[in-house]
Amino acid sequence: MRAYFPFTFIVENQSYCCIWYSDSVDGFIMDADKIKHFSSMSALISYVVSQNLMIAEETTVLFVDGFTHWLEEPAEIDCEEFLMFWNVVTDLAHSSEFSFYGDHTTKILTGVYDKLFIGSQLPSKEAGNSLNAPIWDKTERLELTKVIEDGLRIIKSCL
Repeated sequence: MRAYFPFTFIVENQSYCCIWYSDSVDGFIMDADKIKHFSSMSALISYVVSQNLMIAEETTVLFVDGFTHWLEEPAEIDCEEFLMFWNVVTDLAHSSEFSFYGDHTTKILTGVYDKLFIGSQLPSKEAGNSLNAPIWDKTERLELTKVIEDGLRIIKSCL
């Protein structure tokens, strides 16, 4: 059974309130080739009520501008944030039928995704656990840059 969740993209300091759904394949409610978005959470709730949808109370927020800034000045990689970005764009690509670079199955991309996944987990009790603070080599950073660039392209095309 499909479950619905409020989701907000923050792009260029503008909020886009959307509805993300979880099902056998996750995605976003679309309006033609664009994400159906609302200017406020109250407008989103009015839509949800009019459509008789059950929606979760807590909103997930993705600060897209932070990834744009990271491309301009690459810094530390917050595994949890980058993993969320990757997963959200995968769902958006599915909904919009865009091809997403991050969805290609290559050894290097799988390795980068796995590092993000492991790095986003709670730290181990062992001191100095490098799995939770991965070290990124140049090739991995380049692949992650491609994922972010393509993800930003998809997000901006769908809003």
